Amino acid sequence: FVVIDEIDLIGYRSAAFQAATESLLAGERAEQALELFAADWYDNLQTEITRIYDQMRSAGASSPQLPAVGDGIDSDGWISLLNDLLVAYGDQFAALKRADGGCDFADVVFAARDLLVDHKAVAASYRESFKRVLIDEFQDISPQIVLWLQAVQRSLARSGQAVSLMAIGDDWQSIYAWRGSSPELFIDFDRHFPGKGQAKHSEVLNLSNNYRSIEAVIRDGEAVLAAVACKQVKASHACKPTQTGDHGVKLIEDFDLNRQLPELLAQIQAQCAYAGVRQSREPTAVLLLSRRNAPLQQIQAQLDKQLAVKAYSIHRAKGLQAEVAIIIDDGSPAPAHPLRNALYAASGFFTSSYDQAMADENLRLAYVAITRGVSRVFWYTAKTQGASQLLATHLRKRR
Repeated sequence: FVVIDEIDLIGYRSAAFQAATESLLAGERAEQALELFAADWYDNLQTEITRIYDQMRSAGASSPQLPAVGDGIDSDGWISLLNDLLVAYGDQFAALKRADGGCDFADVVFAARDLLVDHKAVAASYRESFKRVLIDEFQDISPQIVLWLQAVQRSLARSGQAVSLMAIGDDWQSIYAWRGSSPELFIDFDRHFPGKGQAKHSEVLNLSNNYRSIEAVIRDGEAVLAAVACKQVKASHACKPTQTGDHGVKLIEDFDLNRQLPELLAQIQAQCAYAGVRQSREPTAVLLLSRRNAPLQQIQAQLDKQLAVKAYSIHRAKGLQAEVAIIIDDGSPAPAHPLRNALYAASGFFTSSYDQAMADENLRLAYVAITRGVSRVFWYTAKTQGASQLLATHLRKRR
Protein backbone atom coordinates (compact mmCIF):
# COMPACT_ATOMS: atom_id res chain seq x y z
CA PHE A 1 0.00 0.00 0.00
CA VAL A 2 1.00 3.63 -0.32
CA VAL A 3 0.24 6.54 2.01
CA ILE A 4 -1.62 9.11 -0.07
CA ASP A 5 -0.33 12.69 0.12
CA GLU A 6 -2.59 15.19 1.85
CA ILE A 7 -2.84 17.25 -1.35
CA ASP A 8 -4.04 14.20 -3.29
CA LEU A 9 -6.55 13.34 -0.55
CA ILE A 10 -8.46 16.52 -1.43
CA GLY A 11 -9.53 14.87 -4.68
CA TYR A 12 -10.47 11.65 -2.92
CA ARG A 13 -12.63 13.59 -0.44
CA SER A 14 -14.46 15.47 -3.19
CA ALA A 15 -15.11 12.31 -5.19
CA ALA A 16 -16.28 10.43 -2.09
CA PHE A 17 -18.68 13.21 -1.12
CA GLN A 18 -20.13 13.37 -4.62
CA ALA A 19 -20.65 9.60 -4.65
CA ALA A 20 -22.26 9.76 -1.19
CA THR A 21 -24.73 12.46 -2.24
CA GLU A 22 -25.61 10.52 -5.38
CA SER A 23 -26.32 7.40 -3.31
CA LEU A 24 -28.66 9.36 -1.00
CA LEU A 25 -30.45 10.98 -3.94
CA ALA A 26 -31.01 7.52 -5.43
CA GLY A 27 -32.28 6.04 -2.16
CA GLU A 28 -35.54 5.90 -0.22
CA ARG A 29 -34.98 9.35 1.34
CA ALA A 30 -34.19 11.07 -1.94
CA GLU A 31 -36.79 13.81 -1.47
CA GLN A 32 -35.52 14.81 1.97
CA ALA A 33 -31.93 14.53 0.76
CA LEU A 34 -32.68 16.89 -2.12
CA GLU A 35 -34.20 19.34 0.36
CA LEU A 36 -31.06 19.11 2.51
CA PHE A 37 -28.74 19.84 -0.42
CA ALA A 38 -30.97 22.72 -1.55
CA ALA A 39 -31.12 24.24 1.96
CA ASP A 40 -27.36 24.27 2.49
CA TRP A 41 -24.72 25.21 -0.04
CA TYR A 42 -23.19 22.03 -1.40
CA ASP A 43 -19.61 23.15 -0.74
CA ASN A 44 -20.39 24.12 2.86
CA LEU A 45 -22.01 20.76 3.54
CA GLN A 46 -19.06 18.94 1.97
CA THR A 47 -16.63 20.88 4.16
CA GLU A 48 -18.63 20.13 7.31
CA ILE A 49 -19.06 16.41 6.62
CA THR A 50 -15.41 15.86 5.67
CA ARG A 51 -14.17 17.77 8.72
CA ILE A 52 -16.50 15.91 11.07
CA TYR A 53 -15.33 12.62 9.56
CA ASP A 54 -11.66 13.55 10.01
CA GLN A 55 -12.27 14.89 13.53
CA MET A 56 -14.00 11.69 14.63
CA ARG A 57 -11.26 9.55 13.09
CA SER A 58 -8.67 11.58 15.01
CA ALA A 59 -10.72 10.92 18.16
CA GLY A 60 -10.39 7.17 17.58
CA ALA A 61 -13.56 6.25 15.65
CA SER A 62 -12.55 3.99 12.76
CA SER A 63 -16.05 4.17 11.20
CA PRO A 64 -17.50 7.54 12.27
CA GLN A 65 -21.19 7.92 13.04
CA LEU A 66 -23.00 10.76 14.79
CA PRO A 67 -23.77 10.08 18.48
CA ALA A 68 -27.28 8.89 19.30
CA VAL A 69 -29.80 11.55 20.30
CA GLY A 70 -32.65 11.38 22.79
CA ASP A 71 -36.22 10.42 21.96
CA GLY A 72 -38.14 13.13 20.14
CA ILE A 73 -35.08 15.24 19.32
CA ASP A 74 -34.86 14.02 15.72
CA SER A 75 -38.56 13.74 14.95
CA ASP A 76 -38.08 15.27 11.49
CA GLY A 77 -35.19 12.92 10.64
CA TRP A 78 -32.60 15.55 9.70
CA ILE A 79 -29.96 14.28 12.13
CA SER A 80 -30.36 10.69 10.94
CA LEU A 81 -30.10 11.92 7.34
CA LEU A 82 -26.84 13.72 8.14
CA ASN A 83 -25.60 10.52 9.76
CA ASP A 84 -26.54 8.56 6.61
CA LEU A 85 -24.53 11.08 4.57
CA LEU A 86 -21.56 10.81 6.96
CA VAL A 87 -21.58 7.00 6.84
CA ALA A 88 -21.99 6.96 3.05
CA TYR A 89 -19.13 9.41 2.69
CA GLY A 90 -16.90 7.25 4.92
CA ASP A 91 -17.72 4.12 2.92
CA GLN A 92 -17.00 5.85 -0.40
CA PHE A 93 -13.79 7.45 0.90
CA ALA A 94 -12.49 4.09 2.12
CA ALA A 95 -13.48 2.38 -1.14
CA LEU A 96 -11.69 4.95 -3.30
CA LYS A 97 -8.48 4.65 -1.27
CA ARG A 98 -8.69 0.87 -1.30
CA ALA A 99 -9.23 0.77 -5.09
CA ASP A 100 -5.93 2.60 -5.57
CA GLY A 101 -4.08 0.51 -3.01
CA GLY A 102 -3.71 3.57 -0.80
CA CYS A 103 -4.41 4.78 2.71
CA ASP A 104 -4.15 7.95 4.77
CA PHE A 105 -2.22 8.51 8.00
CA ALA A 106 -5.26 7.69 10.16
CA ASP A 107 -5.53 4.30 8.42
CA VAL A 108 -1.90 3.57 9.29
CA VAL A 109 -2.46 4.35 12.98
CA PHE A 110 -5.63 2.25 13.13
CA ALA A 111 -3.81 -0.66 11.46
CA ALA A 112 -0.91 -0.39 13.92
CA ARG A 113 -3.31 -0.41 16.87
CA ASP A 114 -5.29 -3.35 15.49
CA LEU A 115 -2.11 -5.37 14.97
CA LEU A 116 -1.26 -4.97 18.67
CA VAL A 117 -4.78 -5.82 19.81
CA ASP A 118 -5.76 -8.62 17.42
CA HIS A 119 -2.47 -10.31 16.53
CA LYS A 120 -0.57 -11.41 19.61
CA ALA A 121 2.38 -12.85 17.69
CA VAL A 122 2.92 -9.59 15.83
CA ALA A 123 2.59 -7.65 19.08
CA ALA A 124 5.22 -9.84 20.73
CA SER A 125 7.70 -9.29 17.89
CA TYR A 126 7.37 -5.51 17.96
CA ARG A 127 6.79 -4.56 21.57
CA GLU A 128 10.47 -4.75 22.50
CA SER A 129 10.98 -1.70 20.29
CA PHE A 130 8.50 0.29 22.39
CA LYS A 131 9.73 -0.40 25.92
CA ARG A 132 11.12 3.13 26.05
CA VAL A 133 9.33 5.75 23.99
CA LEU A 134 10.13 9.45 23.68
CA ILE A 135 7.63 11.66 21.83
CA ASP A 136 8.48 15.24 20.94
CA GLU A 137 5.78 17.89 20.27
CA PHE A 138 3.39 15.85 22.40
CA GLN A 139 0.94 18.76 22.56
CA ASP A 140 0.13 18.12 18.89
CA ILE A 141 -0.92 14.47 19.13
CA SER A 142 -4.53 13.33 18.66
CA PRO A 143 -6.72 10.95 20.72
CA GLN A 144 -6.09 8.36 18.03
CA ILE A 145 -2.37 8.42 18.85
CA VAL A 146 -3.20 8.20 22.57
CA LEU A 147 -5.28 5.07 21.91
CA TRP A 148 -2.39 3.51 19.97
CA LEU A 149 0.09 4.32 22.76
CA GLN A 150 -2.28 2.84 25.33
CA ALA A 151 -2.52 -0.34 23.24
CA VAL A 152 1.29 -0.51 23.14
CA GLN A 153 1.52 -0.11 26.91
CA ARG A 154 -1.17 -2.73 27.57
CA SER A 155 0.71 -5.19 25.35
CA LEU A 156 3.92 -4.56 27.29
CA ALA A 157 2.17 -4.83 30.65
CA ARG A 158 0.57 -8.18 29.72
CA SER A 159 4.04 -9.56 29.04
CA GLY A 160 5.28 -8.34 32.42
CA GLN A 161 7.57 -5.65 31.02
CA ALA A 162 8.06 -2.19 32.44
CA VAL A 163 6.76 0.78 30.47
CA SER A 164 8.58 4.07 29.94
CA LEU A 165 7.02 7.02 28.12
CA MET A 166 8.63 10.45 27.95
CA ALA A 167 6.55 13.31 26.52
CA ILE A 168 8.16 16.59 25.47
CA GLY A 169 6.01 19.52 24.52
CA ASP A 170 4.59 22.95 25.21
CA ASP A 171 0.83 23.33 25.55
CA TRP A 172 1.20 27.03 24.73
CA GLN A 173 2.22 26.02 21.20
CA SER A 174 -0.58 23.56 20.47
CA ILE A 175 -2.03 24.84 17.16
CA TYR A 176 -3.47 21.81 15.38
CA ALA A 177 -6.94 21.38 16.91
CA TRP A 178 -8.42 21.57 13.41
CA ARG A 179 -6.87 18.16 12.71
CA GLY A 180 -7.71 16.57 16.07
CA SER A 181 -4.91 17.50 18.47
CA SER A 182 -5.49 19.05 21.89
CA PRO A 183 -3.17 20.33 24.64
CA GLU A 184 -5.49 18.60 27.13
CA LEU A 185 -3.88 15.28 26.17
CA PHE A 186 -0.52 16.71 27.30
CA ILE A 187 -1.81 18.61 30.33
CA ASP A 188 -3.78 15.57 31.58
CA PHE A 189 -0.95 13.16 30.81
CA ASP A 190 -1.40 11.16 34.05
CA ARG A 191 -5.09 10.55 33.29
CA HIS A 192 -4.28 8.87 29.99
CA PHE A 193 -1.02 7.23 31.11
CA PRO A 194 -1.32 6.56 34.86
CA GLY A 195 1.73 5.38 36.72
CA LYS A 196 2.00 2.00 38.42
CA GLY A 197 3.20 1.07 41.89
CA GLN A 198 4.87 3.90 43.80
CA ALA A 199 5.05 6.13 40.70
CA LYS A 200 1.42 7.29 40.83
CA HIS A 201 2.27 10.49 38.98
CA SER A 202 4.72 11.24 36.21
CA GLU A 203 7.82 13.29 36.92
CA VAL A 204 7.55 16.79 35.44
CA LEU A 205 10.68 18.67 34.34
CA ASN A 206 10.11 22.31 33.39
CA LEU A 207 12.31 23.88 30.71
CA SER A 208 11.76 27.62 31.18
CA ASN A 209 14.75 29.25 29.46
CA ASN A 210 13.96 30.97 26.17
CA TYR A 211 17.03 31.46 23.98
CA ARG A 212 15.23 32.95 20.97
CA SER A 213 13.51 36.22 21.89
CA ILE A 214 14.17 39.25 24.05
CA GLU A 215 12.06 39.67 27.19
CA ALA A 216 9.66 42.27 25.75
CA VAL A 217 8.68 39.94 22.90
CA ILE A 218 8.16 37.03 25.30
CA ARG A 219 5.99 39.07 27.71
CA ASP A 220 3.82 40.44 24.89
CA GLY A 221 3.37 36.92 23.58
CA GLU A 222 2.37 35.67 27.02
CA ALA A 223 -0.17 38.50 27.33
CA VAL A 224 -2.38 37.07 24.57
CA LEU A 225 -2.52 33.76 26.45
CA ALA A 226 -4.25 35.39 29.43
CA ALA A 227 -7.70 34.43 28.13
CA VAL A 228 -6.80 30.81 27.29
CA ALA A 229 -9.05 28.58 29.39
CA CYS A 230 -7.01 25.36 29.19
CA LYS A 231 -3.33 25.91 29.87
CA GLN A 232 -0.46 25.23 32.22
CA VAL A 233 0.53 28.23 34.30
CA LYS A 234 4.20 29.00 33.73
CA ALA A 235 6.58 31.74 32.64
CA SER A 236 9.61 31.86 30.38
CA HIS A 237 12.98 33.31 31.29
CA ALA A 238 14.55 35.40 28.54
CA CYS A 239 18.22 34.52 28.03
CA LYS A 240 18.79 36.86 25.06
CA PRO A 241 19.85 40.38 26.17
CA THR A 242 17.94 43.42 24.95
CA GLN A 243 19.85 45.92 22.85
CA THR A 244 19.13 49.55 22.00
CA GLY A 245 16.32 49.72 19.45
CA ASP A 246 14.83 46.36 20.35
CA HIS A 247 11.16 46.23 21.30
CA GLY A 248 8.19 43.94 21.80
CA VAL A 249 5.04 44.06 19.70
CA LYS A 250 4.03 47.28 17.99
CA LEU A 251 0.36 47.08 17.00
CA ILE A 252 -0.76 48.92 13.85
CA GLU A 253 -4.56 49.11 13.87
CA ASP A 254 -7.06 49.94 11.11
CA PHE A 255 -4.59 48.70 8.51
CA ASP A 256 -5.83 48.43 4.92
CA LEU A 257 -3.45 46.18 2.97
CA ASN A 258 -4.78 47.22 -0.43
CA ARG A 259 -4.37 50.92 0.29
CA GLN A 260 -1.31 50.85 2.56
CA LEU A 261 0.79 48.16 0.89
CA PRO A 262 3.53 50.71 -0.08
CA GLU A 263 3.89 51.67 3.60
CA LEU A 264 4.25 48.02 4.59
CA LEU A 265 6.85 47.40 1.87
CA ALA A 266 8.84 50.37 3.17
CA GLN A 267 8.60 48.97 6.69
CA ILE A 268 9.89 45.59 5.55
CA GLN A 269 12.86 47.21 3.85
CA ALA A 270 13.58 49.33 6.96
CA GLN A 271 13.54 46.24 9.18
CA CYS A 272 15.95 44.44 6.88
CA ALA A 273 18.28 47.43 7.23
CA TYR A 274 17.83 47.31 11.02
CA ALA A 275 18.83 43.64 11.06
CA GLY A 276 21.99 44.55 9.18
CA VAL A 277 22.89 47.37 11.59
CA ARG A 278 22.21 45.07 14.54
CA GLN A 279 24.66 42.60 12.97
CA SER A 280 22.04 39.92 13.27
CA ARG A 281 23.16 36.32 13.04
CA GLU A 282 19.72 35.30 11.80
CA PRO A 283 19.76 34.13 8.16
CA THR A 284 16.23 35.57 7.80
CA ALA A 285 15.94 39.26 8.60
CA VAL A 286 12.14 39.47 8.41
CA LEU A 287 9.49 36.79 8.71
CA LEU A 288 6.08 37.69 7.26
CA LEU A 289 3.26 35.79 8.97
CA SER A 290 -0.46 35.38 8.51
CA ARG A 291 -3.10 32.72 9.04
CA ARG A 292 -4.05 33.06 5.38
CA ASN A 293 -1.88 32.78 2.28
CA ALA A 294 -3.67 35.48 0.26
CA PRO A 295 -2.17 38.54 2.03
CA LEU A 296 1.28 36.96 1.99
CA GLN A 297 1.04 36.37 -1.76
CA GLN A 298 -0.13 39.94 -2.31
CA ILE A 299 2.88 41.28 -0.41
CA GLN A 300 5.39 38.93 -2.03
CA ALA A 301 4.24 39.97 -5.50
CA GLN A 302 5.52 43.52 -4.82
CA LEU A 303 8.50 42.66 -2.61
CA ASP A 304 12.14 43.13 -3.56
CA LYS A 305 13.34 39.56 -4.05
CA GLN A 306 16.86 40.49 -2.91
CA LEU A 307 15.73 41.13 0.66
CA ALA A 308 16.30 38.48 3.35
CA VAL A 309 12.57 38.00 3.84
CA LYS A 310 10.48 34.85 4.05
CA ALA A 311 6.69 34.52 4.18
CA TYR A 312 4.83 31.65 5.83
CA SER A 313 1.46 30.83 7.26
CA ILE A 314 1.73 30.85 11.04
CA HIS A 315 1.23 27.08 11.15
CA ARG A 316 4.13 26.52 8.74
CA ALA A 317 6.36 28.97 10.62
CA LYS A 318 6.29 27.02 13.87
CA GLY A 319 9.89 26.31 14.86
CA LEU A 320 11.27 29.11 12.67
CA GLN A 321 12.56 32.53 13.70
CA ALA A 322 13.80 35.82 12.28
CA GLU A 323 15.28 39.01 13.65
CA VAL A 324 11.93 40.73 13.01
CA ALA A 325 8.47 39.18 12.79
CA ILE A 326 5.75 41.06 10.90
CA ILE A 327 2.23 39.69 11.38
CA ILE A 328 -0.63 40.59 9.04
CA ASP A 329 -3.75 39.15 10.63
CA ASP A 330 -7.05 40.19 12.21
CA GLY A 331 -7.10 37.45 14.84
CA SER A 332 -10.76 36.88 14.05
CA PRO A 333 -12.50 34.33 16.31
CA ALA A 334 -13.77 31.03 14.95
CA PRO A 335 -17.53 30.61 14.40
CA ALA A 336 -19.63 28.49 16.76
CA HIS A 337 -20.11 24.80 15.86
CA PRO A 338 -22.85 23.11 17.94
CA LEU A 339 -22.45 19.78 16.13
CA ARG A 340 -18.70 19.67 16.63
CA ASN A 341 -19.26 20.53 20.30
CA ALA A 342 -21.43 17.42 20.60
CA LEU A 343 -18.80 15.26 18.87
CA TYR A 344 -16.08 16.68 21.11
CA ALA A 345 -18.10 15.78 24.20
CA ALA A 346 -18.96 12.32 22.85
CA SER A 347 -15.27 11.43 22.37
CA GLY A 348 -14.75 11.37 26.15
CA PHE A 349 -11.26 12.85 25.85
CA PHE A 350 -11.90 16.55 26.43
CA THR A 351 -13.27 18.77 29.20
CA SER A 352 -13.46 21.83 26.92
CA SER A 353 -16.06 22.30 24.21
CA TYR A 354 -14.94 22.43 20.59
CA ASP A 355 -15.78 26.15 20.49
CA GLN A 356 -13.65 26.84 23.56
CA ALA A 357 -10.81 24.74 22.15
CA MET A 358 -10.82 26.77 18.93
CA ALA A 359 -10.99 30.09 20.83
CA ASP A 360 -7.97 28.99 22.87
CA GLU A 361 -6.18 27.87 19.73
CA ASN A 362 -6.59 31.27 18.08
CA LEU A 363 -4.77 32.84 21.04
CA ARG A 364 -2.05 30.20 21.05
CA LEU A 365 -1.57 30.78 17.33
CA ALA A 366 -1.01 34.48 18.06
CA TYR A 367 1.55 33.55 20.72
CA VAL A 368 3.42 31.34 18.26
CA ALA A 369 3.43 34.14 15.67
CA ILE A 370 4.72 36.77 18.12
CA THR A 371 7.50 34.55 19.45
CA ARG A 372 8.93 33.95 15.96
CA GLY A 373 10.52 37.40 16.34
CA VAL A 374 13.91 37.68 18.02
CA SER A 375 14.20 41.40 18.80
CA ARG A 376 11.22 43.15 17.17
CA VAL A 377 7.61 42.34 16.28
CA PHE A 378 5.03 44.34 14.28
CA TRP A 379 1.37 43.34 14.09
CA TYR A 380 -0.82 44.85 11.36
CA THR A 381 -4.57 44.38 11.77
CA ALA A 382 -7.57 45.76 9.90
CA LYS A 383 -9.92 45.07 12.81
CA THR A 384 -8.84 44.86 16.43
CA GLN A 385 -10.45 41.70 17.82
CA GLY A 386 -9.59 38.42 19.49
CA ALA A 387 -5.85 38.18 20.09
CA SER A 388 -5.15 41.66 18.74
CA GLN A 389 -7.74 43.11 21.15
CA LEU A 390 -6.07 41.40 24.10
CA LEU A 391 -2.73 42.69 22.87
CA ALA A 392 -4.06 46.25 22.47
CA THR A 393 -5.35 46.23 26.07
CA HIS A 394 -2.03 44.88 27.33
CA LEU A 395 0.00 47.48 25.43
CA ARG A 396 -2.14 50.35 26.75
CA LYS A 397 -1.50 49.18 30.31
CA ARG A 398 2.24 48.98 29.61
CA ARG A 399 2.51 52.60 28.47
